[in-house]
Amino acid sequence: MLIENGFLDDTDISEMFLSSDMQVLFESFQNMFSVLNFTTLNLYSENESVSLLNLNNQVKYFEKFGNHRALGVCNNNIGFLHYNARRYKEALQYFKAAVIHSKYELGLYNEETTEITAGIL
Repeated sequence: MLIENGFLDDTDISEMFLSSDMQVLFESFQNMFSVLNFTTLNLYSENESVSLLNLNNQVKYFEKFGNHRALGVCNNNIGFLHYNARRYKEALQYFKAAVIHSKYELGLYNEETTEITAGIL
């Protein structure tokens, strides 16, 4: 089992898990973070439209799992793309969402206020 760039290789990870469901879930998260990492690294080199599409797809995916850390990163990157395109109102909207998700990650908000913050975007 080799760990490279924060990810496990696929040599034989089946021995790590007690059930096949856990293995599928682990592989799903590993793929999800791989895509996020790729998009973040290629934020400057990709076409802006492609980056926005990829990031918005990732936001939908991370919302299903309530992953506030990843949602904060995605919203921050979307805000950055809007800012660079001089769409300042849209940028501010996404930067605010990134701050909200970071506060969830830090435990400053509870899950009961999720409906309130969902109306921001």
